[in-house]
Amino acid sequence: MNEGNELILERAAHLQLLDLEDRRAELIADDPIALTELEITYDLIEADIQTTLQSIRDRRIARAVHNAGRTADSALIARIAQAESSAQEERRRLLGLSRRSSRRPSTSSSGSSDISNPSNPLSLSNFEPSEPGSPDSSTTNLPGPSNRGPVNKSVPLILRLPNGRDTVECIICTEFTTEAYEAPCGCFYHQGCIIQSFTKAMDDESLFPPRCCTQNIPLDQIRTILSPEFIARYEKKEKEFSTPNRLGEKQNQYRMRQMLILNVLVLQRHISRGLCSVQERYGSTTGP
Repeated sequence: MNEGNELILERAAHLQLLDLEDRRAELIADDPIALTELEITYDLIEADIQTTLQSIRDRRIARAVHNAGRTADSALIARIAQAESSAQEERRRLLGLSRRSSRRPSTSSSGSSDISNPSNPLSLSNFEPSEPGSPDSSTTNLPGPSNRGPVNKSVPLILRLPNGRDTVECIICTEFTTEAYEAPCGCFYHQGCIIQSFTKAMDDESLFPPRCCTQNIPLDQIRTILSPEFIARYEKKEKEFSTPNRLGEKQNQYRMRQMLILNVLVLQRHISRGLCSVQERYGSTTGP
């Protein structure tokens, strides 16, 4: 559904609500049973109309949030929703005023031509869709994203939060922090938690390379917050884990060590036997 159809559907829903108000005002309490049934029917119709209006609001809010991009934090989304709800209610109010004025005898002859009159609040031209941030947008007067204070230059660039974010929640420890690394998938990591993830990956090959939301976390992105020793150890592990036939090489090294040990034992046995034969031949010379 495009924005033009949304406006037409919204206008029709508002007109249906106004019709319900008129019919409720005309209810006569002659038959309580019939009156109750009518009220229930009207309530069901109103609930269905309100659901339609809510769906239209949700679509507009979603567009505004999408256009706001990554700066759309929860507070901004709430303000967008409130602004759209107020704008929709204002359009309903103007529609009601226009409808009441069109029922007066002096204007009743104008007929349906009033709908296309730009001076009429009921005119569709007054409900033209507009992009968020434009002069006619319902989100025009929304305050922008929260502004942080001066950037702390002592904080590594990789740990600085995006514009409009004062704090973020670490995906690992779930604590809120003002300094965090943003992974390629968009999750945030406290400095200690991202280093811990790399440490565990070096100790467990099944966790290597470090990943978040199935996306690898490159070493180069966090190199500035790691020590040279840590980087050297990681690169050594990376080379080790990427070596083909690494298991066969380890088995060969194990066999070589075992053969070396066996050769040493055999040599020791030969030496021991040689000493024994010498002692048997010349005897033990303990002399007076």
